[in-house]
Amino acid sequence: MARIRLSLLLFALVFAAAACSSTEPEETPVDPEEAYLSALSDAIKLSGEATDRFEQLLGPVFPTFATDDQQNFVILNALREEDVPGVATRIIDQIAALDPPEAFLADHAILTGNDDDGRRRADALRAALDEGDLPKLHLLRAELIAEGGSDIAALSPRACAGALAHAPEAVPLMCERSDIPGGDYGREVSRIFRSHGVEFVPRANLLQGLTDEQLMEALTYVQPEIVATFDRTIERLSAITPPEEYAVGHQVMLEFFTQQRSTAFAIDRAVAEGDGDAVQREFARSQDNARTAAERLPDDYRPLAPRLFPPR
Repeated sequence: MARIRLSLLLFALVFAAAACSSTEPEETPVDPEEAYLSALSDAIKLSGEATDRFEQLLGPVFPTFATDDQQNFVILNALREEDVPGVATRIIDQIAALDPPEAFLADHAILTGNDDDGRRRADALRAALDEGDLPKLHLLRAELIAEGGSDIAALSPRACAGALAHAPEAVPLMCERSDIPGGDYGREVSRIFRSHGVEFVPRANLLQGLTDEQLMEALTYVQPEIVATFDRTIERLSAITPPEEYAVGHQVMLEFFTQQRSTAFAIDRAVAEGDGDAVQREFARSQDNARTAAERLPDDYRPLAPRLFPPR
């Protein structure tokens, strides 16, 4: 209480001093570029706040001991409180209302170019929430997150870092870095790996609480796009000739993506055949592929792919 009284007293003194002064205080000029980036960050952090709500409601340990109906209730309640469709719509509206300075016109066009598609995805997700359709919810939620992440990762370095000012730990994973080694090659493969990550991770990060049947249905939705994501990454990586010092790392990454594409395709086929055991075997093979690639990847290549293979 004493602190509140002191604050009120200070406010009264400042107000009185201002009233007695005959000199108008000078306004600090606002840099329009910094103001734009600040407003952009304020809009995008709504997504992180929603994710925090989702994780807090799920708690540190998901109740796998509960019945299927109870688990579905927990996950649906968390998804409704997370309110991805509402949050996505607010982010779209807030960014669309911004007046970008000339330096960020191209970045703003990237962020607003898919607004209509984003609103349609949000409406579809809202309908799936109303229906309680968990497999479809996983797909639509993943698509919205992947679309937003892809837009942010495509921004210029300054716009990307400004948009993520509220989450600085995400900047080196999402944004193009000025200190990336390897010259033109390093910058290009870094873009490829960042693009792959923002497209793949939301789809592969399956919701907890799905029954075996729901899991197979969710995989039916997401696996074709996961396979397509690997196809795009392999095509882009194959089109680049690495400098000699990165030749080994380049080959390891190309083999890694090719093997992961093989497991993704095998999972897609196993799902179509209703073979849950084969799905689990392919998930395990995917993890083995990642461990093998991590062991083989040269240390000097890791800075080019920090999201996929962090430094040892």
